[in-house]
Amino acid sequence: MGQVASTSTLSIVVLTYRRDDALGSTLERIASTLGTSGFQLVLVDNNADGKDRRPVIDRFEDAVLVNERYNMGVAAGRNKGISVATGDILLFLDDDALLEVHSGFRADLLQMFENDPGLGVVAFRSFVGSDRIEDPIEFPHTDKLKPRDIGFEAFRFIGVAHAIRRSVLDQSGLYCPSFFYGMEEFDLSYRFLKLGYRIEYRPEFRVQHMKANAGRLPSAAVIRRMYANKLAVGWMHLPGRVFALSAAAWFAKTMIDSRNPLMPFKAIGDFLAMVSHGQILKRSPSAELVAEIRRLDGTPWR
Repeated sequence: MGQVASTSTLSIVVLTYRRDDALGSTLERIASTLGTSGFQLVLVDNNADGKDRRPVIDRFEDAVLVNERYNMGVAAGRNKGISVATGDILLFLDDDALLEVHSGFRADLLQMFENDPGLGVVAFRSFVGSDRIEDPIEFPHTDKLKPRDIGFEAFRFIGVAHAIRRSVLDQSGLYCPSFFYGMEEFDLSYRFLKLGYRIEYRPEFRVQHMKANAGRLPSAAVIRRMYANKLAVGWMHLPGRVFALSAAAWFAKTMIDSRNPLMPFKAIGDFLAMVSHGQILKRSPSAELVAEIRRLDGTPWR
């Protein structure tokens, strides 16, 4: 008996910034793996340099280019892609992430969502660089010793490659645009879990994340943003005691990583500014969320 044809549609959203060579490779891999039809391709161009990048997506039958006048950052850029995407399922790829999937990937991905109404997100397995290192940062679990070749129910996903059910975003809201870079997927994960949706890590869906150096923030800026945004995620979703533990642990991590005793305090200032200016959701701590993370063998403060 043959596989039942999917009735869902797919949009692939790629956000790009100052990585034309990497982007070319990413789009070539999409075309060679999935073909150039049967899905919508959305390219969000955050470059704001006046260059017309439509020619790089012309080969795709259904392609949309979103041009920005300035670099909006990762979260707001993805939101722009969502605003024009028409698919029931949205596959997000970084512009330096090369798909490594089988020819039946599209049908299998859509069928997964159709067969499981409670499935909100599918998290991909990531191999980094030409050496194909599995960076612990890109593994969607706090237990980094957990087997990576076995699928599991997760409590968060990593932004480099993930697929989201569009209707869940209609309930949860989009990425927090104040998170210019970092932790935006953690916030969205927690909102999904609060709504009762599941996140699945599927190791058969893979990307090779080439981590192109172009367009990246300086390391100090990344460290500062990560702590500020981690504080924001904790503030929005975690009960007081767990939030305090997370804030303290990340304070120490930020000081060690930056080798600058002032850096954690600068990040705290950024976080307080986000709260005072209403740039993040109101505090809504959830003991049920913490219990769910622990049920999934996760550590809620990490």
